Amino acid sequence: MYHVSFILVMFLYQFSVGCMILLALMPLKEVDIQFYRLASGLSALLTAIGLFLNIYYPFELPQSFGVQRVQQGVWPQVTLGLYIAFFAVSFLLYLRM
Repeated sequence: MYHVSFILVMFLYQFSVGCMILLALMPLKEVDIQFYRLASGLSALLTAIGLFLNIYYPFELPQSFGVQRVQQGVWPQVTLGLYIAFFAVSFLLYLRM
């Protein structure tokens, strides 16, 4: 089984959230609609890749940290649900544009 870096998955999530924040801060009248479509599509794609890696491949922090990631409990399930909702919103925005 492959181990995916926790930092890679968090980078994908944060970059996709950054794309959506960029869309929220830019005025619609001054930017081409294709840019909005590209940014929302990129956000949906990166979130989907992050969700796939999070669900199907375990990732661990290196041994030098001395900390193991908790896979049980409420918070990992809540964050996974929020990322799935974020993917749905960005994908629907992509389809709408």
